[in-house]
Amino acid sequence: MNKPRLFFDTNILETLASSPLYERVRKYLSARYTYVISPLTVDELLLGIKGGDEQFFDRNQAKMKVLRGVGQMRILRPPATFVLKQVLGVHVNPPTASVVEIEKCIDVVLRAHSKGQLEQGLVPLRNSRKTGGLNFDPIEQRHNLGKAEHARILESLRAKELRKPKPNEWVKTSFRHFNLELADSEWSKVASALDAAVALNLHLCDLSAGDRYDFSRHYSDWIDLHQLFYLCDPNVSFLTNDKPLRNRVAKSDQIGRIVMLEDILGTVTEQTALGSSGEVEPNI
Repeated sequence: MNKPRLFFDTNILETLASSPLYERVRKYLSARYTYVISPLTVDELLLGIKGGDEQFFDRNQAKMKVLRGVGQMRILRPPATFVLKQVLGVHVNPPTASVVEIEKCIDVVLRAHSKGQLEQGLVPLRNSRKTGGLNFDPIEQRHNLGKAEHARILESLRAKELRKPKPNEWVKTSFRHFNLELADSEWSKVASALDAAVALNLHLCDLSAGDRYDFSRHYSDWIDLHQLFYLCDPNVSFLTNDKPLRNRVAKSDQIGRIVMLEDILGTVTEQTALGSSGEVEPNI
């Protein structure tokens, strides 16, 4: 029987990178899951490098090393295209970087000696005499557009220019750029598969009724929504440090597949104290 798949939230990477238990955590997870990488987590880390000072590059690079893992990289399709394939068997070409391009991005970050070298395209490439780097602009533009649109919709709800959408309506809006002609029953199937994401969106819609929550400053809400898309596959789990996120979707049937890092660390610490290392062949 295949092991369930597990992907990492960005917020656990620094904790794992600096934890003396990291190797034991990796082996513990490897015994129970097949590790996969969300392209959204890659994007967030790359944008963190772009926005960070040179002095923090080593720290960001260490986080990328944790995200990359060991062995073969298994990178998920972008969230919306993943959902359509998983739930409806519909294949659409994503407007984002390919798996091969994402792998190259990860590799060039790990081979760079500084942020400046990365930005100037001076990183020695693997098996080549050429150098390369990263253009962060397309990632930043795509995320800025998505976050701005998300904030605009919620602000319109606050201003009562829009009403709170039903799950099917929200799903149709979320996938509108693909111009799909689907029956209502198919949209219902997608909405049901996105139970946790729908629950989070409804929570954010309820927040829009108040005046204190600044959606433009909570851009991670937009990321969280799309990370939860992957839970449409009952064989996928999400490892995070984000307790508020888990609490926001506590009534979702998918809550059990949002795994808290502190629980994993607690278990591994206990095993270590008992002298059980959980030694297995790692794939994370």
